[in-house]
Amino acid sequence: MRVLIVATNREKAPIPVAPIGACNIATVLKGAGHDVSVVDLMWARRPEKTLQAAIDAHRPQVIGLSIRNVDNTSWMNERWYLDEARNYVRICKQAGVPVMVGGPAVGVLPGPVVAHVEADWGIWGDGERAVVELVAAIERGDNPAEVRGVVTPNAGGPGKHRVNEQFRVEELGAIPNHRMWEWLDFKPYVRHGGPLQMQSRRGCAFKCTYCNYPSIEGASYRSKAPEVVADEIAMMAREFPGAAVEFVDNTFNVPLKYCLNLLDAIIERKPGIPLQTNGFNPRATSIELMDKMEQAGFSQVLITPEVASDVMLTNLQKGFTKAHLRKALEHRKWLIDQGSKMEWMWVFLMGGPGETKETMNESWSFIQDEIPPDDMVFVQVGLRVYPNTPLAQQAVDLGAVDADCDLLKPFHFVSPDLDPLWIHERLMENIKARPNVSTLRDVMGFMFPYYLRFAGAMKFAAPVTSGQPGLRMLSRLGLRKAGPERREG
Repeated sequence: MRVLIVATNREKAPIPVAPIGACNIATVLKGAGHDVSVVDLMWARRPEKTLQAAIDAHRPQVIGLSIRNVDNTSWMNERWYLDEARNYVRICKQAGVPVMVGGPAVGVLPGPVVAHVEADWGIWGDGERAVVELVAAIERGDNPAEVRGVVTPNAGGPGKHRVNEQFRVEELGAIPNHRMWEWLDFKPYVRHGGPLQMQSRRGCAFKCTYCNYPSIEGASYRSKAPEVVADEIAMMAREFPGAAVEFVDNTFNVPLKYCLNLLDAIIERKPGIPLQTNGFNPRATSIELMDKMEQAGFSQVLITPEVASDVMLTNLQKGFTKAHLRKALEHRKWLIDQGSKMEWMWVFLMGGPGETKETMNESWSFIQDEIPPDDMVFVQVGLRVYPNTPLAQQAVDLGAVDADCDLLKPFHFVSPDLDPLWIHERLMENIKARPNVSTLRDVMGFMFPYYLRFAGAMKFAAPVTSGQPGLRMLSRLGLRKAGPERREG
């Protein structure tokens, strides 16, 4: 069959993220014998016309849309993306072509998202097997609603969606490398600081109260063989010199033994390409890990303590303590003492259940007094509530949301013990004291994309964590903002 895959994400802040999922799906469908084309709307000046032109040129028999974000998860400056995605679905359906949707947004809220964008079907969980079976069912004239991993909106009446059990790909090495530069023009991503992406494992064994990854990817880790990952990175370095590679695993350094074996395999191949990672967990660090990350070529690390208060670490069920956090800090300082140029960003998520002025000030004291002064710090206040999480139940118990709310529209939990004006004042006080404290209002502001393009032109190894000079300049000019935007009514 002729299949058109559409990457719909156009959000460029804080960096434009290349559509690894869409390219994975295109690769497995091509491997199954289908005639596949990909259109990436990230850089399209007129995305609707670009999509229509792709439909006219490829004449697809089925169209799949990848939807990355429901919203930007920010209480401070909320953005909503699904209406734009729905417009793209409508263009596809006007061509008389069946439409399936997938991507992280569908994984987060499968039934409500598929229904809102008016698609025929959705795919959630590991889509690489489900999409092949769904397209095969269409080709045979069978009902795709029976396929494992498929979501059928309103199948039992309005608001009653059929969400089938997910597929789980137990051996990730069986999934072919996406080779995304063969599916789309990757050069604009590099110019704007966007990296190639590598997923070495899926699943998360942690039980953070606000996170739904365990329900999306499972609680057990499924990984590629370290040698396979290292070979793919070496291939990326050969095929696309000049780009960085970012690990998009939920927890890069957990399990620690796997991570060390992976680093050994990378070091052995000497790919000579900057490596980056998010999802660095403070629980699993060591001097050996720091040394091997340095040898492997890591330029950027996003470490995610979320809070620096034992009370709040317990409330959020983070799975580590402040003692673990300080041990990670010791290892970070060891890197600095060795002369490492690896840049770190510390991510904090404040305002959760039980947060008080005292616990929030404890986190701020840790940021100001203990984190190395040249490390970036990213702070978000308010936790986006997702279904099937302990936080969702807490919000219901407190009467903050109705028990039957599908949570499609963003709701952000902010502790009732905190006054929003006080939060704003504390944010601005800490930004004044340490200008490289950043928020989503910074990185989604109109100036930040220009800074990233400049960073790309200057070939900064880690453009996001290299943002301190720009943030300091904006602070001096009085252009920094924090706290929630004013809303009318």
